[in-house]
Amino acid sequence: MSDQSPKTLCKYVTAEGLINILETGKLKWSAPRTFNDPFDLALNPWKFCLEEYGEVLFKRVTEIIMGHKKPPSTTHQVLLTIRRLRINEPNATTEKVKRKINEYCSAHMQNGKTAHAQYAKKIQNSLGSARVLCLAERHSNLLMWAHYANSHEGAAIEFQCQGNFLGRVEKIIYQKDLPTKNFMPKLVDYAIGFTNSEPGGTQHLITKSCHWKYEQEYRLTRLAGDKSKNEEYHEFPAKDLVRIYLGCKVSEQNEEEILSLIKGDFKQVKVEKASTNQKEFKLDFNPI
Repeated sequence: MSDQSPKTLCKYVTAEGLINILETGKLKWSAPRTFNDPFDLALNPWKFCLEEYGEVLFKRVTEIIMGHKKPPSTTHQVLLTIRRLRINEPNATTEKVKRKINEYCSAHMQNGKTAHAQYAKKIQNSLGSARVLCLAERHSNLLMWAHYANSHEGAAIEFQCQGNFLGRVEKIIYQKDLPTKNFMPKLVDYAIGFTNSEPGGTQHLITKSCHWKYEQEYRLTRLAGDKSKNEEYHEFPAKDLVRIYLGCKVSEQNEEEILSLIKGDFKQVKVEKASTNQKEFKLDFNPI
């Protein structure tokens, strides 16, 4: 977690969800397939287009061959050979070099398709069993109350973020374009050995459409690997839950049950209840 992260983060839940959290001491980590946004952690957002790959490949190879900057030694040997042909053989006409470039690109197209398929499979295997804990920066977000706290009948629970179970939370990046917008050039460079860096990285884990900016989301993601980490529910230290904000429309029965449950392991938790402000579109919170 970066030094700029908030001191506390919240999770909006239904009243039933909160009761389950207090009874079990566990939080639900969601699977990407259950997300309400089809773009969020999509299993294969890299829709491979062989024609586009060929265009990018030809342009990149031409830049490598005709460029003045020496390419890395990891670049495919055949490209280095064509480059030396252009530089060292005066009789190597432009047409001859272009023909060599075309021959290389044609032969390499299937390799590119295979490289993409392997990378897409790797991403799919990784995200297929991933689990994500989604948190919000503020407990007073009207839209979050409406969308994730059962229209104000639920609650927002607040966790401390320093030295606790959350570890390194990542702030979501909101933007217009998919994080894979410039993926194809990176895939080409990786496929032809111009770079050893695999394309994609982890940017897709923390990038969402700017339409979701109101959520002010942070998240913690557990990828495939340790099966014990891919379970749906995980325990958390009771001490890390510091405050519960009850919705202004929480039922009397649920409120009583929640107040009863915190008398056990969560006796340190402070509870506040929301009410609608009479002058502004905002919520007021008062201790119970």
